[in-house]
Amino acid sequence: MVILFLLAQALCPSEEKIMQRINTEWYSKPVYRCAHAIGYAGHPVVSGVLPVVLSHAGEEPCARDSYMGIFINCATILPLKYVVNRRRPSGDHVRWDASFPSGHTTCAFTQAYILSYHYPKVSIPAFALAGAIGLSRVYIQKHYPTDIIASVALGVLTGFLVTSFVD
Repeated sequence: MVILFLLAQALCPSEEKIMQRINTEWYSKPVYRCAHAIGYAGHPVVSGVLPVVLSHAGEEPCARDSYMGIFINCATILPLKYVVNRRRPSGDHVRWDASFPSGHTTCAFTQAYILSYHYPKVSIPAFALAGAIGLSRVYIQKHYPTDIIASVALGVLTGFLVTSFVD
């Protein structure tokens, strides 16, 4: 994770250019609103709905892994945000809600991995939604591309660890 952050710092000038290009050349109000809506699907609080639904459906092993994934995400994302303290591309800045890593993307990829582990047939839609959530966070100027790359890695790693050690 530290290596990814150092890579992010090295690429920062290039990322600024990418963000400026997205904001000027690729901006579309309908796409922005759609990206904003997609981003809500990855909100860490919304991720908490999945294990509740799975639990009520009698899918206890997947629900247990999903709960564990949320717990691990909370235990890693917030401290990383506080320690790294990277300003968001939009200029918003609160230390506990910094840009690196993306909580939405990390939670989405953790849940996608866990769902894919338990239900291989949903792998493509689960990871497609997680990818759309990550891209939406860049499009709406909440995260830099390297924030998303690191968050994908963190989310997949968390999903892997949960399914490997909990089951």
